[in-house]
Amino acid sequence: MVIIVAKAVNIKAIAEVAGVSAATVSRVLNKNCVVNEKTRNKVLKISRQFNYRSDAVKTGMLENGSKLIGLVLPELVDEFYDNIIRGIDNEVQGRGHRLLVNSFHCNITTLKNSLQMLENCHVDGIILVAPHLSMDLNKVLPDISVPVVTISTRENSNAEAAFKLNNYQGVYAIMEHFINFHKYKKIGMIKGPCGNIDAEERHMAFLDIMQKKGLEINQEMVLEGDFRLESGYYAFSRMLSSMERPEAVFIANDMMAIGAYEAARRHNVEIGKDIAVAGFDDIYMARLMKPALTSVHVPSEELGMKAFRRLIGCLDGSIKKSGKEMEEVSAGLIMRESCGCRGEFSIV
Repeated sequence: MVIIVAKAVNIKAIAEVAGVSAATVSRVLNKNCVVNEKTRNKVLKISRQFNYRSDAVKTGMLENGSKLIGLVLPELVDEFYDNIIRGIDNEVQGRGHRLLVNSFHCNITTLKNSLQMLENCHVDGIILVAPHLSMDLNKVLPDISVPVVTISTRENSNAEAAFKLNNYQGVYAIMEHFINFHKYKKIGMIKGPCGNIDAEERHMAFLDIMQKKGLEINQEMVLEGDFRLESGYYAFSRMLSSMERPEAVFIANDMMAIGAYEAARRHNVEIGKDIAVAGFDDIYMARLMKPALTSVHVPSEELGMKAFRRLIGCLDGSIKKSGKEMEEVSAGLIMRESCGCRGEFSIV
């Protein structure tokens, strides 16, 4: 067999010559038992001819698996993503792995570079959080040779497995509480950024439930934010300055809800009495607000743990992939004083 060595030998080059997938090459080099002996020997022979395996062994990584897991996030400054990191890190520490974290700032080129960088670091697998509808992961993931598990991505993303939050369930719990328990009728919303999967699903759920309950949707009470604190402040200020204020406002994440608290203070409006507010995510700050913030509890640490366990299952062969795998994670409502309740209650 004649092998032409390119300038930079990588797993994809070995896979092309061997006639197998890049993921299979990665599993062979990581001594994954799920690869049959004939394929294993073929890949090892070609990798030796490329002198790839010996180079990898020099790094001390590929002989017994690198024990490195990559995590790619849209950004690093966000408590929701902090919780995902915490959930993964708890699992990583218990299994003797190490975690490499990178961000791509919602840029497809940066995402490609981040994934390639992690692959060059010989990570065993990658967990990717990419909730942006504009991100066509099918143009990115096939080039990655290691298994990838995603959180909050398109359902048709080309990944080993995917996890997403049941946003409709969470919004339904808030709206039921607003409408059935508190009897609010004029309900507004501060939605998340256009093009974000979670934001879009929460907005559509709000509209659907309002329609099903026979309540009028005042478009002047449905304003857009970007999931950041400042956007919640400005959107809530606009609501409070309008001729007709809503009785209650569902805010699509807690950071924007916290911004709304500052707007209420500046307008001498008392949240929980003059106007009801509920958020989404149930970050740690939610329970520290005055009044404490009613919010949909998102098990973000659990999302991280589940994604890591699925990734390890893909690597060691304990989980067999059977077509498209998408798992929805449930959300529960934590009722506090900001919606007009007294005390704290939960519906999980």
